[in-house]
Amino acid sequence: MKPIKPERLTLEAEIKADIKTMSDIANVSLANLRQYQTMLITLRRERPCPRWGRSRLLFVCREARHAYQYASETIEIARKTLDAMPRDREGRA
Repeated sequence: MKPIKPERLTLEAEIKADIKTMSDIANVSLANLRQYQTMLITLRRERPCPRWGRSRLLFVCREARHAYQYASETIEIARKTLDAMPRDREGRA
């Protein structure tokens, strides 16, 4: 039996939907990162005695930055995949 191959238009629509979803995730991750960085700056100015709050916030900032970078890299890979797809006469994948 031959493996089932998705139609090109279906595959193109799926990749475009993935790009849109990952773009939304990247925007949310970036907004979270900015919020956490603002909180971190405020904590550094106040200099609270227990430092665990700052340490935890630094860790959360690092996680948010990694989430944003992952989403950005995934978007880039999906766009390259979409650009590499063969086109027909109408310019569709």
